[in-house]
Amino acid sequence: MTDDLDDLKSKLDKADHEAEALNPAAPSAPDANPSGTNMGDAMRLAIDLFASVLVGGAMGYFLDRWLGTKPWFLIVFLIFGLAAGFRNFYTFAGKLLSPNK
Repeated sequence: MTDDLDDLKSKLDKADHEAEALNPAAPSAPDANPSGTNMGDAMRLAIDLFASVLVGGAMGYFLDRWLGTKPWFLIVFLIFGLAAGFRNFYTFAGKLLSPNK
């Protein structure tokens, strides 16, 4: 049984070496292609911006309904949400551009 497994392992290693010889530019590890990470970072930036505006708008809307001051709190909290979203966007993008900080 052990000899069969050793034989199979040697055949797989041989096939891996032949595949690398035929296509040396292919990534050898799943982490070699960071496009998935880049897509995740882009999605995080978009969701942070959207969520902050949504939360700010919801807070303003409900404050307006509660206090009867339509549309003032909605406008103010939308601006606060937009500012918070751009602040998060700026700080996270800064960390992406200089990862050694």
